[in-house]
This record gives sequence, C-alpha cells and structure tokens, in this order.
Amino acid sequence: MSFSYRYKEGKEAEVQRTLSQIAQYYADMGEFGTLLQSFEYRPFEGGYSAIEVFTDARAFEIHVNNTFLYPDFASLVDLENNIDTIS
Repeated sequence: MSFSYRYKEGKEAEVQRTLSQIAQYYADMGEFGTLLQSFEYRPFEGGYSAIEVFTDARAFEIHVNNTFLYPDFASLVDLENNIDTIS
C-alpha cells in the first residue's frame, strides 16, 4: 500500500514524532520481517509518502489489530488532524 500526505501548517514535527513512535511500536511487536516486508516513510517538500508491504492478507489483519492495541492510539487518530491526504 502506498499513500501520500501533506503536513498541515506547523504540524510536521508532531507528525514525525508520531510516525517514529508507531514505527518503534511495530518493531517492538516484531512486525518487521514477519508481517511487514517493507515499512517506509519517504519525505518530500511539505509531506511524505508511506509505503507498507505485507507478507500476506493475514499479516495485514494482525497489523491492523496491533495498531488498535497501540497504547497511544489517540495520537494516531489525531494524526488525521495534522495531515491532508494526497493519494
């Protein structure tokens, strides 16, 4: 899956912090190399592209469940207030 986002004004640092924290959480959950073949954030001027490649459909389901179990799930919900989806 691939998505591109633009930061809302003044929100880049907050978004970057949230992305770093969720990436560490996924690492701690052991997702890299087992569920996720690739998990990248590619920055560009004013935003970033996110690329996630799952090993299979079941891996995606487990990843989604892990995401809902993230202790600071509210920060992920708030992320939507800090970015605009491009694609």
